[in-house]
Amino acid sequence: MTECTVQELFDLFLKTNNLQQLIETAAGVLKNPLLVCDTSYHFLARSSVREVKDKSWLEGMKRRSWSYDLVSRINSLDLDYTGRENTTFVLESINPDSTSRRKLGMLCIDGVHVGYYFVLENRAPFESIPEETYRQVGAILAKCVCTDRSLQVPGGGGNGERIMLDLLQNGFENRRLFLERAAEHELSRIGSYRVFCIVAGRDGASVERGNLQSAIGQCLPLSWQASLPGCIVVLADFNTRPYRQEETPEQFRRFLAAHGLCAGQSDTFSDPFYLKRYYEQARAAAYLGRAFRDGRQVIPYEDYKIYNLFLNVQGEDVFEQYSSEVIRRVYEYDMTNGTEYLETVTQYLACGRSVQKAAEKLYVHRNTVAYRIGRAKELFAMRFDDDEKNVLTYLSCLLRRYCDRFVDNAKGKED
Repeated sequence: MTECTVQELFDLFLKTNNLQQLIETAAGVLKNPLLVCDTSYHFLARSSVREVKDKSWLEGMKRRSWSYDLVSRINSLDLDYTGRENTTFVLESINPDSTSRRKLGMLCIDGVHVGYYFVLENRAPFESIPEETYRQVGAILAKCVCTDRSLQVPGGGGNGERIMLDLLQNGFENRRLFLERAAEHELSRIGSYRVFCIVAGRDGASVERGNLQSAIGQCLPLSWQASLPGCIVVLADFNTRPYRQEETPEQFRRFLAAHGLCAGQSDTFSDPFYLKRYYEQARAAAYLGRAFRDGRQVIPYEDYKIYNLFLNVQGEDVFEQYSSEVIRRVYEYDMTNGTEYLETVTQYLACGRSVQKAAEKLYVHRNTVAYRIGRAKELFAMRFDDDEKNVLTYLSCLLRRYCDRFVDNAKGKED
């Protein structure tokens, strides 16, 4: 890290809008590692991390996001978001892995909060740098962030990715504030939206994110994208386009297949203000679909809602606690005798007690299914003429399938 002066930083700012270059020079001015993030704590640029030993800082660099503990600390501070006071705060300790102090400063321009800067006390004590220097560095960085990210003041719109990241990462206290942020942008209107969470497919293939934007835009013309760790989030409006029908556009499926990708798909909703809720649906669908080796490129949350509910149930003995007694007996019998009564009953109930459809799902002759169901009635005193009991039986079957994937099966845990 080369020591620099504020004048050198200012001269560089006059020559370039490259935030990364300015960050490295600003770190030299402050004689310590430096990081800049936006108002949603999304990392924009950071200085090099050579000779840094603070585990918490290094982990944040790796994740490209701060820990919940740190964000909570910041949110609890009495910060001036207008930039009139230009106050900085020193954070003594974040967690056991944080061995160094951090200085937090606001990035504000013309009364608009555009981000934060963080300094790690690594080479020089904070007190060795005049407070006026921190203010000068902050002012230059604020102007660069404003230019680099093309952020606009509330009421003046803003690009789709930034609005999406605000909704996904930090949220808004109420819909009015969201509408002020998104004013005049298409995301401020009611539509017929779905969220897609794009992740690598089962083979682990992926594609450079920079090459995805135009391709996804061609498949989903009225859509916006944002990048989060491990996935790309796409918000698509299906209200006024040729693909208004419920089916996902075939062109989008082909695109995902060609690049070894898959996407979880949320339910349909009307108000972008609730983007985070439906992103979590899409993310759960992608995660569960891969865990269950779903071969489809687009995996609807609708098909995995019950499994997502099971994910919130804790404990290794969840099957014993919540499944019906008869299904526990069927499972134990299968494990002891190598039979397939449980899977047969699952498919039989899933297919509305149709022997023929269950046989097609199981890839066996219909007589095989009929025989197994008959034997299940004899061995376990099962009955299928009570709809309410059938619901409990079927949910117990699904719970067993869930446990095989996430609780008992070691491979399932790795996935």
